[in-house]
This record gives sequence, structure tokens and C-alpha cells, in this order.
Amino acid sequence: MTAIYRVPLWLDTPGPTWIEDLDLPLLLNHDGQDQPDPVSELLACGLIVQMLPSARPSALAGQRCCTVVLTSSCPVSEATLTVVAGPRKQLPPELAAELQRVEAVALVGLKPLRSLAAFAAELQRAEAVRQQDADGVHIKETENTLEVTIANKPFFTYQYNTKDPELRRPIFHPVHGPSGKSITQLGEVPGKKVAHFHHTALWIAHQNWTAMGHGNLDNWQMNKNCTKIEHVKFDKIESGPLAARFIEQLSWLDGKGEKVLLAETRTVTVPKREAASRVIDIDLSLKAQDLPVTLNKTPYHLLACRVLDAMLPKNGGAMLNSEGKKNPPDGAPAHWIDVSGKFEDEEQGIALFNHPKNDRQPVPCLQFSGQTIGLSPTHKEPLTIAAGKEARFRFRALVHVGNAETAKVAAEYEAYAKGSQAKIGGVEKLRG
Repeated sequence: MTAIYRVPLWLDTPGPTWIEDLDLPLLLNHDGQDQPDPVSELLACGLIVQMLPSARPSALAGQRCCTVVLTSSCPVSEATLTVVAGPRKQLPPELAAELQRVEAVALVGLKPLRSLAAFAAELQRAEAVRQQDADGVHIKETENTLEVTIANKPFFTYQYNTKDPELRRPIFHPVHGPSGKSITQLGEVPGKKVAHFHHTALWIAHQNWTAMGHGNLDNWQMNKNCTKIEHVKFDKIESGPLAARFIEQLSWLDGKGEKVLLAETRTVTVPKREAASRVIDIDLSLKAQDLPVTLNKTPYHLLACRVLDAMLPKNGGAMLNSEGKKNPPDGAPAHWIDVSGKFEDEEQGIALFNHPKNDRQPVPCLQFSGQTIGLSPTHKEPLTIAAGKEARFRFRALVHVGNAETAKVAAEYEAYAKGSQAKIGGVEKLRG
């Protein structure tokens, strides 16, 4: 049976509020009785609300956590989240009519709208949300790619079809800067398999990892002797007015391409941002299967980026890290590293952020020959993932106008590290 809950929230973030890994099924099961049905709608008076899927399991068997994003045209310190769990068609007629009337924008205290003026205001708000959705973040799936746009402008292409023998691991390319021009490059000499052609735009891989009986494995480089990170499927692909997200399953294969040694769950989130910057949030879960897996010492992993030649230090660009070091040496620990430069008279850059809840802080950073930057947690010491266990890594790629200083990358990292702040009150079950 469809149930309705009311959840009070206290927010202290002026912009969009993100409630990550919210165990909503457990929260709704506050009385410890029947397990709630999956949530079908989230509503909040005066707010635009979006629920994104999560790869994290709920404490209740068979259900999953979620991410809730809320925003308003004016600062809000308190809100009431109304949660509809179960099929909407089972709602009582009077409530179903009200939900339809306000078009999932605001549920006004579960009370009828008492005047034509109030009804008109709700319709106006509904129209604003439709416009938000049209200008929101969208993912279009094709046979080989995911095309991500913000406000109908291209942001990045995610190339995932690893059945193509030329694509041994998924990559993000092209990644468009706020000006609309691509800032990423495929290889040291684009179009040719020479030099470091495996430095493929923005990518995830590891150059030296092992499992018992399988020798040294490498999916960083891209030749016939290297292993694959194979795309398996997308669990979820969601677009929306405030953000888009996809959840992907991948397999880190052995040298013969037959055995799965690491099962990866990759969650990629793209929030809607102001035009001067764009964000890709990456959440990786690497689960060892029946053998322990060791990520060995090497600079060449885990998240890396190769930008256009024109943006490199040798051509007038700059690299900077969170410790204030310009063109830092390879392996220098930092919370973030940035590369920026001019292309066709427009200065743009990209910064890679290490999430403060990752195990190794600050993280050693890859800086390869003034060309490629990266976040490399096993640069100086290995990490072993026990059989059946997982390691989680969270990163952010911030694509921005200007250089690290003018784009205020340090302040962007501080906001990322702090996260959105929200307190959740006791759940009240209204119906069901």
C-alpha cells in the first residue's frame, strides 16, 4: 500500500543542498515494522527536489540508499520533505488529485489549495520547474557513448564500448570547458599510436596491480599485452533539473581476459553549475572477488587527465597544487592539482580533487613531464584489497574558466571538502 511520510530538514547551505548516501528506506522504517516500498516521489514546498540513485546498499536488505538534492530561488533554513513510497496509483483520490495539480513541485501541507491565487502560484512554480528541467543536466545514451549536456550545451562524452578493440577501458572525451571548446586530448600525438598514446583525456586505470597466480597486471597502457577494464552494464542513467548521474558496472580482467579479479561500481554525477565552471564527481568501488588484489606502488594510476598541448606549461600554461607549488614534482602530496592554459585566446583549466574521506591524505599526485596530471593513492605504498572486500575512492574533476587562482580552485575544494550541511528530523508517517 502506498504510504506518505513527512521528514523535517534543517539546511545551512545557501546554494543547492546535497544529502549523499541517505538511507531513506531505513529512515522510513522508523517504527521497525513493515519494510517500506521504494520511494516514488519526493516533494518539498517551495523547493525543487531531485532524488538520484546510489550504488550504496541500505541497511534494509534488498534496498539502496539515495542522494537527495534540494535547491530554492531564495535561501531556506528549514524545509519539510514529503515522501511518497509505493505506487502512486494507490494514493487516495484526493491526494492523487492534489499531487497531479501541483505537478510534483510542492505538497502544501497535505491540505487543499484554498484559493485560485494559491493554485495559480503552484502552476507558475510547476512551469518554472519544467524550465529548470529543460535547462538541466541530461544524459543521452547511444550504442557506444553517453552524451552529457548542461542547459542543452555539450559537457562531455563518455566512451564506454569496450567491445571495440581500440577501447580497452572507458574514457571521458571530449570534455568541454565552459567556453564550449574541448580541453582534453587523446595521447601525446593525437591520431597516432606513438609515445604516450595511452594518456587518453580523462580516465581511470592502474599500471601495476596483482592477484595471486596472475602476475603483474596493467590496464593503464593500451597494447595487446595489457588487461582490460570491461564495461558490463549501466545500472542507472538519470537526468534531471539539478543533476544527472549514471551508475556503471565494470570488470577488471586478468591477463587472458577471462577472469574478473576486481568488480568495479562507478558512479558519475554531474551537478548543474554556473556557467564559469562544471563538475564531474566520480565515486569508485573496487571489490576483490575470490582472490586478494594488490594495487602496487606506481605513479601511473588512478584518475588522470591529459589536456591539450596548448594548455601545457611548455606553451605558457601552468600547473598548481593545493600546497601552492607551481609545476610540482611528480609524487608531491596535495589535496588537489590543477592544470590551466590558453587555447585560442581563452584560458581554461581542470583541477582534480581528492575527497577528504579517501584513506590517504594528502594524496600523492601524478605529474608526468608537464603533460599529464593525476591522483595516485598507491604512488608511494601499495594497497591490498582482501577477497570479498572493497576499496572506495571519491574524486572530483572541476573544469573552469581562467587559471587556478582566478577560478578560486582552493575555495572550490574547501566547499567540496565541507559538503552540504543538513540535519534530518524524526519521520512522521501520515498515511499508509
